[in-house]
Amino acid sequence: MAPWTLGINNHRMYYRGSGPGRQDRGGEHRQVAGFLSRLARDLAASAGPGAMAAVQYGAESEDLLADQGLLEHLRSLASRTGASAIIHHPDRSTPGTEGFVPSLHQSLKRSRYLGSEWVVVHAPTGCSMSAFDIAYCGLTDEVIVQEVAGSGVGIAVENHGPSEHGRLFGRMDVLGRLVSMVKETYEEKGGQAASSRIGICLDFGHLVAHECSAGRDASGIGEGLGAWSRLVTVAHIHNNDGSGDQHLLLGERPEGISEPILLRHERMLLETVTPALDNCRTYVLERNSPYRMESLLASAGLLSGAIRSGACWY
Repeated sequence: MAPWTLGINNHRMYYRGSGPGRQDRGGEHRQVAGFLSRLARDLAASAGPGAMAAVQYGAESEDLLADQGLLEHLRSLASRTGASAIIHHPDRSTPGTEGFVPSLHQSLKRSRYLGSEWVVVHAPTGCSMSAFDIAYCGLTDEVIVQEVAGSGVGIAVENHGPSEHGRLFGRMDVLGRLVSMVKETYEEKGGQAASSRIGICLDFGHLVAHECSAGRDASGIGEGLGAWSRLVTVAHIHNNDGSGDQHLLLGERPEGISEPILLRHERMLLETVTPALDNCRTYVLERNSPYRMESLLASAGLLSGAIRSGACWY
Protein backbone atom coordinates (compact mmCIF):
# COMPACT_ATOMS: atom_id res chain seq x y z
CA MET A 1 0.00 0.00 0.00
CA ALA A 2 1.24 3.49 -0.85
CA PRO A 3 2.23 5.83 2.01
CA TRP A 4 -0.60 7.74 3.65
CA THR A 5 -0.76 10.50 6.24
CA LEU A 6 -2.36 10.29 9.68
CA GLY A 7 -2.66 13.60 11.48
CA ILE A 8 -4.09 15.20 14.60
CA ASN A 9 -5.46 18.74 14.91
CA ASN A 10 -4.24 21.61 17.01
CA HIS A 11 -6.94 23.05 19.26
CA ARG A 12 -7.34 25.64 21.98
CA MET A 13 -7.70 22.85 24.57
CA TYR A 14 -3.93 22.36 24.38
CA TYR A 15 -3.25 25.88 25.62
CA ARG A 16 -3.08 26.63 29.32
CA GLY A 17 -4.36 30.20 29.10
CA SER A 18 -8.02 30.94 28.45
CA GLY A 19 -7.60 34.44 27.05
CA PRO A 20 -6.05 35.66 23.81
CA GLY A 21 -3.16 37.18 25.75
CA ARG A 22 -1.91 33.70 26.57
CA GLN A 23 -2.42 32.11 23.20
CA ASP A 24 -0.25 34.54 21.25
CA ARG A 25 2.89 33.88 23.26
CA GLY A 26 5.62 32.32 21.20
CA GLY A 27 6.88 30.07 23.97
CA GLU A 28 3.54 28.40 24.47
CA HIS A 29 3.07 27.95 20.75
CA ARG A 30 6.47 26.29 20.51
CA GLN A 31 5.66 24.00 23.41
CA VAL A 32 2.29 22.93 21.97
CA ALA A 33 3.68 22.48 18.45
CA GLY A 34 6.47 20.31 19.82
CA PHE A 35 4.06 18.19 21.84
CA LEU A 36 1.69 17.70 18.90
CA SER A 37 4.51 16.83 16.50
CA ARG A 38 5.78 14.12 18.83
CA LEU A 39 2.24 12.90 19.46
CA ALA A 40 1.55 12.73 15.72
CA ARG A 41 4.81 10.83 15.18
CA ASP A 42 3.90 8.25 17.81
CA LEU A 43 0.33 7.99 16.51
CA ALA A 44 1.49 7.34 12.95
CA ALA A 45 3.97 4.74 14.19
CA SER A 46 1.12 2.94 15.95
CA ALA A 47 -0.83 2.77 12.67
CA GLY A 48 1.78 0.54 11.08
CA PRO A 49 4.11 0.70 8.06
CA GLY A 50 3.34 3.35 5.49
CA ALA A 51 1.66 5.83 7.84
CA MET A 52 3.24 9.30 7.95
CA ALA A 53 2.60 11.89 10.65
CA ALA A 54 1.03 15.35 10.38
CA VAL A 55 -0.34 18.13 12.56
CA GLN A 56 -3.21 20.30 11.33
CA TYR A 57 -2.92 23.95 12.37
CA GLY A 58 -6.17 25.92 12.35
CA ALA A 59 -7.71 29.10 13.69
CA GLU A 60 -6.00 28.74 17.09
CA SER A 61 -2.67 28.79 15.22
CA GLU A 62 -3.01 32.15 13.45
CA ASP A 63 -0.44 33.88 15.65
CA LEU A 64 1.94 30.96 15.24
CA LEU A 65 1.65 30.91 11.44
CA ALA A 66 2.00 34.69 11.16
CA ASP A 67 5.37 34.71 12.98
CA GLN A 68 8.33 33.92 10.73
CA GLY A 69 10.40 32.66 13.64
CA LEU A 70 7.65 30.25 14.68
CA LEU A 71 7.22 29.12 11.07
CA GLU A 72 10.92 28.28 11.03
CA HIS A 73 10.37 26.36 14.27
CA LEU A 74 7.56 24.35 12.66
CA ARG A 75 9.75 23.53 9.68
CA SER A 76 12.51 22.42 12.02
CA LEU A 77 10.05 20.26 13.98
CA ALA A 78 8.92 18.60 10.77
CA SER A 79 12.53 17.76 9.97
CA ARG A 80 13.21 16.35 13.44
CA THR A 81 9.97 14.44 14.06
CA GLY A 82 8.77 13.66 10.54
CA ALA A 83 5.40 15.30 11.30
CA SER A 84 4.40 17.52 8.39
CA ALA A 85 2.00 20.46 8.67
CA ILE A 86 -1.48 20.89 7.27
CA ILE A 87 -2.91 24.41 7.37
CA HIS A 88 -6.64 24.70 8.03
CA HIS A 89 -7.53 28.14 6.69
CA PRO A 90 -9.49 30.13 9.34
CA ASP A 91 -13.18 29.18 9.36
CA ARG A 92 -14.31 32.80 9.16
CA SER A 93 -12.37 33.37 5.92
CA THR A 94 -14.38 31.77 3.12
CA PRO A 95 -15.04 32.72 -0.52
CA GLY A 96 -16.98 35.95 -0.55
CA THR A 97 -15.70 37.30 2.77
CA GLU A 98 -13.54 40.41 2.74
CA GLY A 99 -9.89 39.68 2.03
CA PHE A 100 -10.43 35.99 1.25
CA VAL A 101 -8.16 35.80 -1.80
CA PRO A 102 -5.07 37.45 -0.22
CA SER A 103 -5.66 35.52 2.98
CA LEU A 104 -5.85 32.15 1.19
CA HIS A 105 -2.83 33.14 -0.88
CA GLN A 106 -0.93 33.70 2.35
CA SER A 107 -1.99 30.28 3.68
CA LEU A 108 -0.78 28.64 0.47
CA LYS A 109 2.59 30.41 0.66
CA ARG A 110 3.03 29.37 4.28
CA SER A 111 2.20 25.79 3.33
CA ARG A 112 4.79 25.88 0.59
CA TYR A 113 7.39 27.16 3.08
CA LEU A 114 6.51 24.34 5.48
CA GLY A 115 6.63 21.73 2.74
CA SER A 116 3.03 20.70 3.31
CA GLU A 117 0.63 19.32 0.71
CA TRP A 118 -2.76 20.77 1.59
CA VAL A 119 -4.61 23.85 2.75
CA VAL A 120 -8.12 23.05 3.99
CA VAL A 121 -10.70 25.79 3.44
CA HIS A 122 -14.40 25.88 4.32
CA ALA A 123 -16.97 26.39 1.61
CA PRO A 124 -18.96 29.61 2.06
CA THR A 125 -22.11 29.79 4.10
CA GLY A 126 -25.42 30.46 2.41
CA CYS A 127 -28.48 28.61 1.24
CA SER A 128 -28.94 29.99 -2.28
CA MET A 129 -27.12 29.07 -5.46
CA SER A 130 -25.49 32.50 -5.43
CA ALA A 131 -23.17 31.06 -2.78
CA PHE A 132 -22.13 28.47 -5.36
CA ASP A 133 -21.05 31.19 -7.80
CA ILE A 134 -19.26 33.08 -5.03
CA ALA A 135 -17.35 29.95 -4.05
CA TYR A 136 -16.36 29.20 -7.63
CA CYS A 137 -15.11 32.75 -8.27
CA GLY A 138 -13.10 32.90 -5.04
CA LEU A 139 -11.42 29.53 -5.53
CA THR A 140 -10.56 30.18 -9.18
CA ASP A 141 -9.13 33.67 -8.72
CA GLU A 142 -6.05 34.02 -10.93
CA VAL A 143 -3.76 34.68 -7.95
CA ILE A 144 -4.84 31.44 -6.28
CA VAL A 145 -4.61 29.39 -9.49
CA GLN A 146 -1.07 30.59 -10.15
CA GLU A 147 0.04 29.83 -6.58
CA VAL A 148 -1.40 26.30 -6.67
CA ALA A 149 0.08 25.64 -10.11
CA GLY A 150 3.53 26.82 -9.07
CA SER A 151 3.77 25.68 -5.45
CA GLY A 152 2.68 22.05 -5.38
CA VAL A 153 0.30 22.86 -2.51
CA GLY A 154 -3.34 21.86 -2.95
CA ILE A 155 -6.70 23.14 -1.72
CA ALA A 156 -9.27 20.82 -0.10
CA VAL A 157 -12.74 22.34 0.33
CA GLU A 158 -14.52 21.17 3.48
CA ASN A 159 -18.23 20.35 3.76
CA HIS A 160 -20.41 22.13 6.31
CA GLY A 161 -22.12 20.64 9.29
CA PRO A 162 -25.71 21.35 10.32
CA SER A 163 -26.58 25.03 10.38
CA GLU A 164 -29.08 27.40 8.86
CA HIS A 165 -26.35 28.91 6.71
CA GLY A 166 -24.60 25.67 5.78
CA ARG A 167 -27.37 23.78 4.08
CA LEU A 168 -26.02 24.21 0.56
CA PHE A 169 -22.46 22.99 1.06
CA GLY A 170 -23.46 20.48 3.68
CA ARG A 171 -24.71 18.51 0.68
CA MET A 172 -21.91 16.43 -0.78
CA ASP A 173 -23.46 16.36 -4.25
CA VAL A 174 -23.39 20.17 -4.41
CA LEU A 175 -19.84 20.36 -3.04
CA GLY A 176 -18.82 17.70 -5.56
CA ARG A 177 -20.20 19.78 -8.44
CA LEU A 178 -18.34 22.84 -7.18
CA VAL A 179 -15.01 21.05 -6.84
CA SER A 180 -15.41 19.39 -10.25
CA MET A 181 -15.94 22.79 -11.88
CA VAL A 182 -12.97 24.27 -10.02
CA LYS A 183 -10.78 21.34 -11.11
CA GLU A 184 -11.76 21.87 -14.75
CA THR A 185 -10.79 25.54 -14.54
CA TYR A 186 -7.43 24.70 -12.96
CA GLU A 187 -6.74 22.20 -15.71
CA GLU A 188 -7.48 24.84 -18.34
CA LYS A 189 -5.29 27.46 -16.67
CA GLY A 190 -2.58 25.41 -14.95
CA GLY A 191 -2.62 21.94 -16.45
CA GLN A 192 -3.40 18.50 -15.07
CA ALA A 193 -0.96 18.84 -12.15
CA ALA A 194 -2.75 21.94 -10.87
CA SER A 195 -6.14 20.28 -11.29
CA SER A 196 -5.01 17.27 -9.25
CA ARG A 197 -4.31 19.60 -6.32
CA ILE A 198 -7.99 20.54 -5.94
CA GLY A 199 -10.23 18.26 -3.91
CA ILE A 200 -12.79 17.82 -1.17
CA CYS A 201 -12.00 17.70 2.52
CA LEU A 202 -14.60 15.25 3.79
CA ASP A 203 -15.48 16.02 7.39
CA PHE A 204 -17.29 12.82 8.35
CA GLY A 205 -18.70 14.22 11.58
CA HIS A 206 -20.13 17.21 9.71
CA LEU A 207 -21.67 14.89 7.14
CA VAL A 208 -23.38 12.66 9.72
CA ALA A 209 -24.76 15.61 11.69
CA HIS A 210 -25.92 17.36 8.51
CA GLU A 211 -27.77 14.29 7.24
CA CYS A 212 -29.44 13.63 10.60
CA SER A 213 -30.45 17.29 11.04
CA ALA A 214 -32.14 17.14 7.63
CA GLY A 215 -34.29 14.23 8.82
CA ARG A 216 -32.42 11.59 6.83
CA ASP A 217 -30.86 8.48 8.32
CA ALA A 218 -27.07 8.59 8.12
CA SER A 219 -27.12 5.15 6.53
CA GLY A 220 -28.16 6.91 3.33
CA ILE A 221 -24.68 8.41 3.05
CA GLY A 222 -23.53 5.32 1.21
CA GLU A 223 -26.02 5.93 -1.58
CA GLY A 224 -24.16 9.05 -2.75
CA LEU A 225 -20.71 7.50 -2.83
CA GLY A 226 -18.96 7.44 -6.16
CA ALA A 227 -19.51 10.83 -7.73
CA TRP A 228 -18.12 12.91 -4.87
CA SER A 229 -16.08 10.30 -2.97
CA ARG A 230 -13.50 10.14 -5.78
CA LEU A 231 -12.87 13.86 -5.26
CA VAL A 232 -11.93 13.51 -1.57
CA THR A 233 -8.24 14.17 -0.93
CA VAL A 234 -8.34 14.96 2.81
CA ALA A 235 -10.65 13.50 5.48
CA HIS A 236 -11.46 14.76 8.97
CA ILE A 237 -12.31 11.81 11.17
CA HIS A 238 -14.62 12.08 14.17
CA ASN A 239 -18.03 10.75 15.16
CA ASN A 240 -21.32 11.92 16.68
CA ASP A 241 -24.85 10.63 17.29
CA GLY A 242 -26.42 12.99 14.76
CA SER A 243 -27.64 15.53 17.30
CA GLY A 244 -24.62 17.82 16.91
CA ASP A 245 -20.95 18.08 16.00
CA GLN A 246 -19.60 16.27 19.06
CA HIS A 247 -16.10 15.44 17.72
CA LEU A 248 -15.89 12.00 19.32
CA LEU A 249 -13.03 9.62 18.68
CA LEU A 250 -13.79 6.33 16.97
CA GLY A 251 -14.61 3.72 19.59
CA GLU A 252 -15.49 6.36 22.17
CA ARG A 253 -18.72 5.76 24.09
CA PRO A 254 -19.57 8.68 26.42
CA GLU A 255 -22.40 8.37 28.90
CA GLY A 256 -25.69 9.81 27.72
CA ILE A 257 -25.03 9.13 24.02
CA SER A 258 -26.56 6.13 22.29
CA GLU A 259 -23.93 3.44 21.81
CA PRO A 260 -25.84 1.65 19.01
CA ILE A 261 -26.09 4.90 17.03
CA LEU A 262 -22.39 5.66 17.44
CA LEU A 263 -21.53 2.12 16.40
CA ARG A 264 -23.76 2.38 13.33
CA HIS A 265 -22.09 5.60 12.24
CA GLU A 266 -18.62 4.14 12.80
CA ARG A 267 -19.44 1.14 10.68
CA MET A 268 -20.65 3.45 7.93
CA LEU A 269 -17.31 5.26 8.03
CA LEU A 270 -15.05 2.23 8.31
CA GLU A 271 -16.86 -0.30 6.14
CA THR A 272 -18.52 1.88 3.47
CA VAL A 273 -17.09 5.40 3.26
CA THR A 274 -13.35 4.83 3.81
CA PRO A 275 -13.03 2.06 1.17
CA ALA A 276 -14.68 4.41 -1.35
CA LEU A 277 -12.12 7.21 -0.88
CA ASP A 278 -9.87 6.07 -3.73
CA ASN A 279 -7.84 9.29 -3.91
CA CYS A 280 -7.63 10.21 -0.22
CA ARG A 281 -4.26 9.71 1.42
CA THR A 282 -4.53 12.28 4.23
CA TYR A 283 -6.65 11.66 7.34
CA VAL A 284 -6.86 13.91 10.40
CA LEU A 285 -8.29 12.73 13.73
CA GLU A 286 -10.07 15.85 14.95
CA ARG A 287 -10.53 16.06 18.69
CA ASN A 288 -11.82 19.23 20.40
CA SER A 289 -11.95 18.13 24.04
CA PRO A 290 -9.66 16.22 26.43
CA TYR A 291 -9.00 12.59 25.61
CA ARG A 292 -7.17 9.57 26.92
CA MET A 293 -4.12 8.46 24.98
CA GLU A 294 -5.41 4.89 24.72
CA SER A 295 -8.62 6.24 23.13
CA LEU A 296 -6.62 8.16 20.55
CA LEU A 297 -4.52 5.09 19.74
CA ALA A 298 -7.66 2.94 19.48
CA SER A 299 -9.21 5.44 17.07
CA ALA A 300 -6.08 5.42 14.92
CA GLY A 301 -6.09 1.62 14.95
CA LEU A 302 -9.70 1.39 13.73
CA LEU A 303 -9.04 3.88 10.94
CA SER A 304 -5.77 2.33 9.79
CA GLY A 305 -7.40 -1.11 9.73
CA ALA A 306 -10.13 0.19 7.43
CA ILE A 307 -7.58 1.85 5.17
CA ARG A 308 -5.40 -1.25 4.92
CA SER A 309 -8.34 -3.51 4.13
CA GLY A 310 -10.11 -1.18 1.71
CA ALA A 311 -7.54 1.08 0.07
CA CYS A 312 -7.29 0.90 -3.74
CA TRP A 313 -4.18 3.05 -4.17
CA TYR A 314 -1.24 0.66 -4.41
